[in-house]
Amino acid sequence: MKEINGKRSGKSALEIDDVLPIDTDLNSVIRENFEFLKEQMVIDACDVRFIREDGKDWVKKRTGKTIQEIAKSDESIRFRLESFIGEELNVDGWHFQSDDLDFPNPTREWISVKTGIPVKRLENLDKPQKFYPGGGRTGGLAFTVEELVAIARATHTSIQFLLTPSASRIASGRTFGYQSSVGKVLHASTASRWILWLYSLRPLPEQSTFLFERNGSYLAGELEARTKTAKPFRDDVIKGLARSRYGAFSMFSSVENYDPLDKNLAEVKISTPLKSKPTKAEQELWEVKNTFGIFVELRKLMRDETLKSNEKLTTSRWRSGVAKLINHVVRLGRLLRAS
Repeated sequence: MKEINGKRSGKSALEIDDVLPIDTDLNSVIRENFEFLKEQMVIDACDVRFIREDGKDWVKKRTGKTIQEIAKSDESIRFRLESFIGEELNVDGWHFQSDDLDFPNPTREWISVKTGIPVKRLENLDKPQKFYPGGGRTGGLAFTVEELVAIARATHTSIQFLLTPSASRIASGRTFGYQSSVGKVLHASTASRWILWLYSLRPLPEQSTFLFERNGSYLAGELEARTKTAKPFRDDVIKGLARSRYGAFSMFSSVENYDPLDKNLAEVKISTPLKSKPTKAEQELWEVKNTFGIFVELRKLMRDETLKSNEKLTTSRWRSGVAKLINHVVRLGRLLRAS
């Protein structure tokens, strides 16, 4: 993802560091979030130590305050905090280097143990690209999918979070007018639309809402998805339809009743004992399909067709959609409780 500035790149979205400013590509978003999370990992490790030693007293002290605020007003806490950080990062005699009590960056060895990413790889992955007069270059490598998964697991977050612009980025306006680039295909979107897309709630501007909802409502390999293409979804096809024959045609009519649940499953009352206990695989499939159902109903509530309707119609659709959404949430909750 890079800021629109008239430049085009033939490289993928995760490899455009070579020709574009580091501050504006998708890898810099990941890198910025990773830096934040690394510091958070150290803070969390220190919190664990304080809770083990002080119990509820530490929880009470920390409520509404940062560790730095507490340490600034209590020399004993500061001394223990420095000791904890030194032990956690394996740095003997570590001390804060400024009155702001800035936390140190964890060593790459420490991060490598947590994520499994080799230290040598981290040396060129977690810092921006830098060129040298002699022609050399360090940093700015592109994150792989496996590395994103490893980082998300180690930092107790999700891949979506790692790809989400930071608060400072959004506040500064650096995400407005961003575009992703893969080969010669360029796409633009705002920060809010990008985030809605990451979390599977709305399509990107250039995507078909019909296809986005259909493709996100079924697992790969389910034949039912193949039956949901009978209605036209392309604008040029819709415009060519005879209005007298089709009347007030809606491109959403073929996805109105999307439901990723099997009919047999929909009839099962999870609150009552089942005649036969489902296998582990069946239980897992039910959980996945109810999870899909939650996103199906959320996407319906987010449709332009719904949001731009008159107030009475919008309220009616939201009431119906929220009822179905709650149904999926309740089903999923019961399934998870039984697992």
